[in-house]
Amino acid sequence: MNKVMKNLKKAIYMTMALFLASCSLSHSQSREGSAFFKEIVKRHQMNNWDLDVLGLPKVSIDSIPKDGKNIEVFKMPARPGVEDAFEWEIILVSDSRMYWLVRSGGFDGKRVAFGPGKIK
Repeated sequence: MNKVMKNLKKAIYMTMALFLASCSLSHSQSREGSAFFKEIVKRHQMNNWDLDVLGLPKVSIDSIPKDGKNIEVFKMPARPGVEDAFEWEIILVSDSRMYWLVRSGGFDGKRVAFGPGKIK
């Protein structure tokens, strides 16, 4: 059983590594931004599709910066085969290293934001 769990863990890590390598960002992608996203996903990831807000406060969507050359957006993949699954975005302001997690979908389809968090 222990060997099965190790192999499963390796498969999950490989899946995430391939996913992160193939994701496109909606704004310019810098090497530094990519490293920040990897750190954020590592900190908050529950599984391949969901994030854990880990105590980040719920905030208004309007409080998240929307424009600027230092804003990058990373979209987590939606859970396949589940119509009302949550979808997650990570919004990063790379020069300040501040980020927000935005959840959308679910039964009510509302967008809910959590943050800001800070990458050290």
